[in-house]
Amino acid sequence: MKTFDFELVLGAPTTAEDDERLFQQRFEGRVSPAVANGVPLLYVHLDAESMEHATGEAVRGVKELGLSVRRIELDPDVVSADAA
Repeated sequence: MKTFDFELVLGAPTTAEDDERLFQQRFEGRVSPAVANGVPLLYVHLDAESMEHATGEAVRGVKELGLSVRRIELDPDVVSADAA
């Protein structure tokens, strides 16, 4: 397994309750909610077999809590290294 780091751009800002559920219940400390330039983000750090598995797990987890994901942002350097 490898740790993958990426960002989810959320459809709306999270509440304190959402943050607690994301951090404690669903992702056990492997995410960090934030807002950058007014855009709600979720910084994600997940162990998985591949980036595809990690992003899929993150999106499913967010949706299970009733939140929406607008897009996934990946670091191009990480994606290039993973593909090599």
